[in-house]
Amino acid sequence: MPGTSHQVRYFALSTTRNGWSALGQLIRECRNRRGWTLEELMEQLEQVVYKGKKPPISKATLSNIERGAHRPTLDVLLALVALQFIEDDNGKPMRLDDLLLYASRHGGLVAREVGGVYEIEKHNLATV
Repeated sequence: MPGTSHQVRYFALSTTRNGWSALGQLIRECRNRRGWTLEELMEQLEQVVYKGKKPPISKATLSNIERGAHRPTLDVLLALVALQFIEDDNGKPMRLDDLLLYASRHGGLVAREVGGVYEIEKHNLATV
């Protein structure tokens, strides 16, 4: 319909190791900007997101995610989103779809939906 604006939504279809590695690096950069150690990030997750319960992730696993050695699970990404921990270049907290798009743009496929029409975008597949 002319003059109607549609919300654009993105979905990560496939993300390569390059994409997850870039996301891990972003997590580390955000942690370093705050001056937090891995222990302090774990404490924040426990207090803010898990309400005093031990997070279902270890410090070692979080370190491996930052180094790109492990792919973050959806639960980990949702916890970091709930903590409003990962920010874009403008300091705005990133949502889950922002994180998946970020990872996919560094290596993978993304589905883009605008007004019910889906398109596939390829990102950096030659560098994988």
